[in-house]
Amino acid sequence: MSERPKEQTLAELAPARYECRSCGYVYEPTKGDSKTDIPAGTRFEELPLDWRCPVCGARRGVFQNVGASGAPLGFKKT
Repeated sequence: MSERPKEQTLAELAPARYECRSCGYVYEPTKGDSKTDIPAGTRFEELPLDWRCPVCGARRGVFQNVGASGAPLGFKKT
């Protein structure tokens, strides 16, 4: 009998947020980017290649995945 895959919480299934390492802006897929007409629900990976941080103008490569909103950070509670 094969093992069942580990079930994931809704927070773990939610699209990841990305933070600009230059200015701290966080791209929230659930909100999109109204400055550049990116609709809500657009994942970071689906952004146009020429998309830039709406705050400081940094390129996409400067952003770091910070996980989904409400997802566990990997630390155990004591």
